[in-house]
Amino acid sequence: MMKAAVYSNFGGPIHIQHVPMPSLKDESSCIVQVLATGVCRSDWHGWKGHDDDIKNHGLPFIPGHEFSGIVVSIGANVSKIKVGDRVAIPFILACGSCSECQLDKPTVCLDQNQTGFTMVRISCLIGSFMISVPLPMTTAYIKICSFYLKKNTQILEWKLCRICQCHKGGS
Repeated sequence: MMKAAVYSNFGGPIHIQHVPMPSLKDESSCIVQVLATGVCRSDWHGWKGHDDDIKNHGLPFIPGHEFSGIVVSIGANVSKIKVGDRVAIPFILACGSCSECQLDKPTVCLDQNQTGFTMVRISCLIGSFMISVPLPMTTAYIKICSFYLKKNTQILEWKLCRICQCHKGGS
């Protein structure tokens, strides 16, 4: 079991609860231990019940979608990252194979997932307000260069949570 921030009522209190540790969904997935996560206005909208994905799924809900961390497990088909890599995770987890992804436009992926909004595991929607997050493999993860890890890692990882959201978003 691990700890997660969970809410069961829109606009209600957020409680720390124990939830099952994640496992790999398939051989093309990974698990990232969260080292830094942001709180975004989108999280507030989800908590207030303004987001249709969350309303349609129902509660309980684990928020959070801007985060960075360390890869702790990978499936056999994952080759772009390895266990021990520090990564920043974008809000939009692009599929990597749709027409928009093929045009190098992952932020408008036609088959995207979003932590904290569309990813269903452990009987609820999951986000980054938990110890470890199971994720589909995507081409949009940003490895944190080892040069930067020698600096203030906590601040860097927090900043990369935001920078990662802009990655390849302008074309």
